[in-house]
Amino acid sequence: VNNNLYYVDHKKLANNGNGLPPHERNELHAEKERSRAEHGALLQQCKQTGAEAARLDGEPRNEELEVELSSFESTLAETSEGLEVARGYAGNEKHAKGLQKAIDSLGGTWRKRKRSCMEFL
Repeated sequence: VNNNLYYVDHKKLANNGNGLPPHERNELHAEKERSRAEHGALLQQCKQTGAEAARLDGEPRNEELEVELSSFESTLAETSEGLEVARGYAGNEKHAKGLQKAIDSLGGTWRKRKRSCMEFL
């Protein structure tokens, strides 16, 4: 076993053994604070990215939207066809009412003439 003691003269070290010189220590502390600030900004950006990813994950995908869009388009086409048919019925109904009115008018005229003829005889 070697039990030798060694003496270190701290006066021969840089800054008399008192650690880093003040300007280097200040630079080290400034760099440490800059890295902490950058780390905080990156953590905040990571949290925002995670929140955005979660929000986007909750929304439907493009494929799902395309399927839904095609179903809406087919429904719209069917509804448009039904609307055109209904418009045709509305036009026919108006025409039928006009015909019924003309028939009633002519029927009234015919009854009036018939009565006149019967009175004459």
